[in-house]
Amino acid sequence: AFLPVCFLYLIYSLSLFVQEIMKTKPYLFLLFLILTVFSCSNRDAAKMLNDIESYMQERPDSALAEIRSIDTTCLNTRELRAKYSLLHAMALDKNYINTTDIRIIEPALSYYTHHGRRRMLTHFYAGRIHENEQDYADALIFYNDALENASEQDYLYRGLINSYIANVYHHAYSFSEELQYKEIALGYFEKLGERHYIELGIF
Repeated sequence: AFLPVCFLYLIYSLSLFVQEIMKTKPYLFLLFLILTVFSCSNRDAAKMLNDIESYMQERPDSALAEIRSIDTTCLNTRELRAKYSLLHAMALDKNYINTTDIRIIEPALSYYTHHGRRRMLTHFYAGRIHENEQDYADALIFYNDALENASEQDYLYRGLINSYIANVYHHAYSFSEELQYKEIALGYFEKLGERHYIELGIF
């Protein structure tokens, strides 16, 4: 019985404290409520973005639908806005929606500046947007940066990056370079066991 009594006393003391704060410094209580609401919103948004990321590769159509359902005014930190930005660009590309709006991925570009997978993904999808716009020079810059940041064990993205670099060289009529990067991409897809990328027309 001792524990419940202590718990009830704690609740009673806390309620008295809150009442005192509301009487003497109501603005502090209001600030506390605002911060609590925003904190919960951030946690919910972060969880939703993590969930979307987990099935992006397998169900990109569902991922895009969920992304479009998010109220972006609830993304209250640079990290949340950057992650939303990256996932939005990924989902559009994986659903064959060839956007040319670089603003979609700008929050991710300004946030993911350190080397690593996030930077690799951000620069790859920025390259895709520039390629959609037929801005092949900038597309190649972003693809090369993505390639520098791609893990040697990331066969999927190393294959994709090399295949799209090949596309850029194709548009530049540099066919020897195009063939070189196609062969590199094929090697990564074979390691991954994903020859269907070739069958789907990446090459």
